[in-house]
Amino acid sequence: MLIFSFSNILRYKYEVIFFSCLIIHGLFALLFPASGYDLCGDSYTYIQNADKVTHGNFDFEEPSFIRSPFYSILIGIIKILTPAYWEFVLITFQLLISATTGIYLAKISGKIFPYQNTGLITGLLFAVYIPTFYYVHSYSTEILYQGLFVAGLYFFIESINKYDLISVLKWAFCFTICYLTRSQIGLFFPFIPFILWFYYKNQKKQLISILIVFSFVFAILTFPWGIFNLKKHNSYITSSNGGSYHFFVSNSDIGFMDASNTPPIGSTDMENLQKMRFGKLIGPVYDSVLALPTLEKQKVFLKMSLDWIKENPAKFIKLKMFNAFRFLIPGVSWKHYPFKTWLFSFFISLPVYLLFYFGLYKCLKTNYKNHLWFLGWWLSNATFLLLFLFTQRYRTYGVEALFLPYCAYSLSLLAKRLGYRGIGVSGSNGLL
Repeated sequence: MLIFSFSNILRYKYEVIFFSCLIIHGLFALLFPASGYDLCGDSYTYIQNADKVTHGNFDFEEPSFIRSPFYSILIGIIKILTPAYWEFVLITFQLLISATTGIYLAKISGKIFPYQNTGLITGLLFAVYIPTFYYVHSYSTEILYQGLFVAGLYFFIESINKYDLISVLKWAFCFTICYLTRSQIGLFFPFIPFILWFYYKNQKKQLISILIVFSFVFAILTFPWGIFNLKKHNSYITSSNGGSYHFFVSNSDIGFMDASNTPPIGSTDMENLQKMRFGKLIGPVYDSVLALPTLEKQKVFLKMSLDWIKENPAKFIKLKMFNAFRFLIPGVSWKHYPFKTWLFSFFISLPVYLLFYFGLYKCLKTNYKNHLWFLGWWLSNATFLLLFLFTQRYRTYGVEALFLPYCAYSLSLLAKRLGYRGIGVSGSNGLL
């Protein structure tokens, strides 16, 4: 028997996926000409906050908002334990998280699709689909956030499939740590009771039990950060309080300039826009708001946003329609990147988007009940990107990894249509 026969690969698919991701993502991190600071403007802030942690300071307030704590604390701990090699340890950790994410994506495929090879295809797609691991060597939250929500969704699906307290504890833990990493996952939380109710509407005791366990885990894990902020800033902030700020950036002349009235690449206005020097774009009122106390500035940002929407309804509608269009199409923004960069990203992502849309269509047409969890996740990300702040970076690490199981399903359907006999059936009948 050949060592690399298809049956052997399927038997050891998780090992194949893990090491494929580890090697390919590791080579990307090694060969890509960028440092850990270059890919995300937030990297400097995370490292500065981590340096605070090494001195026992956990105040992560910035001029605009208070940042979520977990990633900075994680780096701070790594710096304390391995001060001379913290960069190597951090990137190695992120490589391991990324490789493990491939496994959990494959497991999600195994839960929701009947073909035994969709899991392997999903994991291998994740190993080579650059946008989902582009930030693997960046000092930023994308890889950790992506890994936590993918693992959390897998355990969430397990809880839907069968009531199990351990699975509930696992997804509650993953979601809460994810929330402490980036608070945007909080927009998915309102969908959770409705999704669970759909599957547990005839088992109300189990439904209530799941919600209580999740609420308890969330309350316990966020309590230390909330208490710290209550004492420091007189507000029980459980992750970040940047919602009003990001809402303002998206719903103001700043957001309209970014999406519709975009300045030319290389211009001073574009540089100010990219480096978030918004006071130079809309005047001193912005800087005056930043000088206000923490709670007051968030209220002012929200009021300014609502006033702008009221005064500019046509701009608001145009802005949201354009961002909705950007949310649905592949690639980076052609207004913010050179043409060749946009073209490369478009053609890299186009097959994934086409296969995803086809796979999702077939799934919803055949048995939509198995995919309510994904629709909830997709809509929560759309809400964040359209209402709060749209960037392709947020879309990529927030949702595109979950496109890959549907791509794998589309490829399995295509292979079956072409008469390929190696697909096989996993025995999974989905969630219901």
